[in-house]
Amino acid sequence: MLKAAEWIITIIFSMEYIVRIWASPKPWRYIFSFYGIIDFLAIIPDKDVEDNKVMKAVFGIKAGTGKNTNENLLAEAGQHLIDKGAEVIILGCTEIPLAFNPLRVDVPVVSATGVLADRSIQMYNELKTRIKY
Repeated sequence: MLKAAEWIITIIFSMEYIVRIWASPKPWRYIFSFYGIIDFLAIIPDKDVEDNKVMKAVFGIKAGTGKNTNENLLAEAGQHLIDKGAEVIILGCTEIPLAFNPLRVDVPVVSATGVLADRSIQMYNELKTRIKY
């Protein structure tokens, strides 16, 4: 079970990195830049933080644990990433934006779910203007 959770978290953080690349005006340049590589390494929390903060909060959100408990865990995980040098936090898991409070960190926070929802609405509106009913 713990091994599966580790794979899931790895996938989630990989998705976050992909969103960052997608948002970059020059993705290839960003990926292979010194800072792109450092950013990739910075967004990966230590195993202890991943297990005892992020995963505990995700499971707490799914189990209906109090929002404050999960918010505190995620704020601590976010601060850990900032301490490692992260300049932006990308919330890649659908549960995390439910409890993460962006006011508790001093860096920009991007919800991958929000970005995908906004882009989906934009694509729908563009398609709607091309199709006459």
